[in-house]
Amino acid sequence: MGGPTTDVFELKSPSHFASVIWKRRPTAGISPTKLTVVTCFDHWDVTNTHGKELLNWSGSTEFYWEDLRLVGFPLENGVPPDIWRPKPMGNKGFNLGPAEQGKLLPSFANSSGKVSDGKLKMTVKFKIVDVNMSEQLDRFRAFPFDSLRIDNSMVMLNPFKDGDSPPFYNIQFDRPNLKNRLSDGIYQHVDWTACRHSDDYDLVCFGYAVTRNHEEWNGPPRTFTGIAYSLHIARTPNFYVRKGIVPLFLVSLFGLFTYFLEPADLNARVSVLSALFLTVYAIQWVTIERLPRLPFNTVLDSVAETVVGILIFNLAGMCVSFRAGRPDEGCFGDCIDFNTKASEVWDLRFALAATALVVWSIGYQVVYQSWKISKKSGWTRPWPLGPTLFNKRMHVFDQGYRLWTDEIWGEKHGKKFIGEGVPEPGSTW
Repeated sequence: MGGPTTDVFELKSPSHFASVIWKRRPTAGISPTKLTVVTCFDHWDVTNTHGKELLNWSGSTEFYWEDLRLVGFPLENGVPPDIWRPKPMGNKGFNLGPAEQGKLLPSFANSSGKVSDGKLKMTVKFKIVDVNMSEQLDRFRAFPFDSLRIDNSMVMLNPFKDGDSPPFYNIQFDRPNLKNRLSDGIYQHVDWTACRHSDDYDLVCFGYAVTRNHEEWNGPPRTFTGIAYSLHIARTPNFYVRKGIVPLFLVSLFGLFTYFLEPADLNARVSVLSALFLTVYAIQWVTIERLPRLPFNTVLDSVAETVVGILIFNLAGMCVSFRAGRPDEGCFGDCIDFNTKASEVWDLRFALAATALVVWSIGYQVVYQSWKISKKSGWTRPWPLGPTLFNKRMHVFDQGYRLWTDEIWGEKHGKKFIGEGVPEPGSTW
């Protein structure tokens, strides 16, 4: 946090501190206590257990603040056990350990010298365990392009309110960065020591923000403060695209090439389409072990069904083409009187219609549907549309950030980063 070392402060006698009510907020009734926050992102992973995708996340939030009543306090005496400190309360499933019971004692932020400069630090470890990501069913409709947003938050309570009134806290992400890390930002917003990938998933970005009540709730509007965290997670679709979607569309392309066979040779055309029909289900079998068991169609299911429909449509078109070209008395042997021109007219009509179906499937079923579903229930969902009470009551007004952890970022920083995220307006955070 900067400032002079403790050596410049004079050691004060115990009697100087005898009348201090340590459990009272340092600036009670005067101004909010400034909290400087650094988030340590330690670990995250997704495991697939009995058809459920379970998320685990752990890290810590470092709080730094100043209590001028401690200036000159002997370091060897330790922090007074009843000293005021922030009391965070986690959202459901967001475990903050002893800090939630007010049992976590802060430490002196600067330990050099013999006396305190009044600066304190409290490290609150947090974790979420076995969060069932499969409960967010709607996002699976975009499988394998599905994504989700996991929101967590804590609200900051004032453990001793006598003679005090909100707002109690002024939370800022403004701890000066290390000199050797200034290229990553002048402040330490996030101390990152995690990986980007886990199982099928990538961490697209890590969101963090200061929240305040936007209506009367535990105090007047914008006086009740909290910190929100968000994991923006997306499935890596490469396996399913290369082993499923691309082969399926290649099957439909092969089905179109069948129109280049002679219209009179219906047997050859039917044989090719029959083999392609079975190939569709063989392709699905490759990925079936990794597919979620869902009560509705996904993007991958829709593509498979469309390709089957295109093959049947081609078969129907070739039958119509054959009937249009064969002579009235039937077609046997070499079928010399077969009207090829009439058949080719119908071939062209059905081939163009089948091509339109392929283009429609790629554009609508894959691209548009994936985008539409992900916008509603994927990682791009804004904070206020989340499911918890804190999503509804606590909004982001001026301090919202996202740390984008893309491939370029990963190659540059690896598993160690200390720096800033990118500001994001509260309306879209």
